[in-house]
Amino acid sequence: MTFVPAGAAPGGAAMLRTHRPHREAKMKSKNKILKKSQRNPGRSVMEAVEDRTMFNTYSVTTTADSGTGSLRTAIQSANSHSGADTINFKINASDPGITLKSQLPQITDQTTIDGTTQPGYAGKPLVKIDGVNVGGYGLVLRGGNSVVKGMDIARFSSGILIMNGGNNTIKGCYIGIDRAGVAKGNTDKGIIVQSANNTIGGTGANDRNVISGNKNAGIQLYTSAANHNTIIGNYIGTNLAGNGAIANGSGIVVNGGNYNTIGGSAWGSRNIISGNNGDGVVINQSTATNNTIIGNYIGLDASGTKAVANGMYGLEISSGYNRVGGTTSGERNVVSGNNRSGITLWLSSGSHNTVLGNYVGTNAAGNGKVPNKWSGIEITNGSSYNTVGGTAGGSANVVSGNTEQGVKIYQGSNNAIVGNTVGWSADRKIALGNGHDGIQYVYCSTSYASNNYIGNNGASGIANLGGSNTQSSNTIINDTLYNLK
Repeated sequence: MTFVPAGAAPGGAAMLRTHRPHREAKMKSKNKILKKSQRNPGRSVMEAVEDRTMFNTYSVTTTADSGTGSLRTAIQSANSHSGADTINFKINASDPGITLKSQLPQITDQTTIDGTTQPGYAGKPLVKIDGVNVGGYGLVLRGGNSVVKGMDIARFSSGILIMNGGNNTIKGCYIGIDRAGVAKGNTDKGIIVQSANNTIGGTGANDRNVISGNKNAGIQLYTSAANHNTIIGNYIGTNLAGNGAIANGSGIVVNGGNYNTIGGSAWGSRNIISGNNGDGVVINQSTATNNTIIGNYIGLDASGTKAVANGMYGLEISSGYNRVGGTTSGERNVVSGNNRSGITLWLSSGSHNTVLGNYVGTNAAGNGKVPNKWSGIEITNGSSYNTVGGTAGGSANVVSGNTEQGVKIYQGSNNAIVGNTVGWSADRKIALGNGHDGIQYVYCSTSYASNNYIGNNGASGIANLGGSNTQSSNTIINDTLYNLK
């Protein structure tokens, strides 16, 4: 079977794209004498012709590794054609799986690989690219402005690598898990991003990626080149239903990337980042600044009612100037049920962060316990100048139901704990407590707690276990102060 570009003449020859000034002039002259009723009010004749010549479509009709009708040949054809191309699927097989014998060519030009075109597609990927005999990368996107949707990519070293060109979209794919919900993990990472302005996921019903079962990170944003990316609406570390674990090593790892957004406030933007063996989200390296984490469930199932624990921290940040949460309900993260602390800011490099408007240790309704097994929020090992909560409306974190402290500050200085609800439900009517102190200072200095609503904790409301720290204007019910005035 041969590939016939869209817009080809009946005999198989593609329409020429050569510029012909004399023909364009004649058509423009002709347009001048057309009556208004004969014209397309929104588009010229040349625009209509250009639409038909801008891209080619190549069909994959076989599961063979190479040759006519193969995915490999389609990618080679798309790369050789300058301009946008689409690769669709018309494989006549009950199991349209493509088991590769060698790594596919890198995608060097704008290309859409559309697994949703496979007959029978109904929301779950049917077309699988299997790297069990290959390793390496399932797909490498280098040209920018490409789309991969509705594909199942499994058993490579890493599923997708995005580098050089940006503005790519990955949506509706299964990475490390098949359509039956069985783990077929990649042996390193699910998706590696090393360029800017990419989108992983989306807000539509069929835009969700399920990225699970991969040995290391589900998604890695790698180096400072990975900036202004958006990760929305995915299940990362869970089964297809979002109610059980199929673990990645960690969920999302931001190694140096900046100005990225994980989650969103719009309907459908929430990521479920749960069930991973390590942390739910890790943000580290000095260039990993000004990232925003909003609207996610981290350590919970998709219903927001029960734990699907990450094996370590829900969210671990060791870089500066990042924001976790926001002042609207849509920006609220619910970080609960994790096997260590919910949110951890650590090291001196992990300073100047803001944590506001989140529920930490409760269910999504804020009225029941889903404990993090250590502290709710932990600021530790020199992390300084962070703000937990705030004075603006909607800034209060609800930090309740955790096994140890609500908020623990160990070492570091000038951390502010302001306006939070600690030990109560979100409406401040139900006693949820934390297992130990509500707020605890340990060997830190010039940190302060003010205007918090605290109660029902297992030890003190606020305890100072070393350092020149203060408290003021807090409401403390059923608790006491320790070593503070």
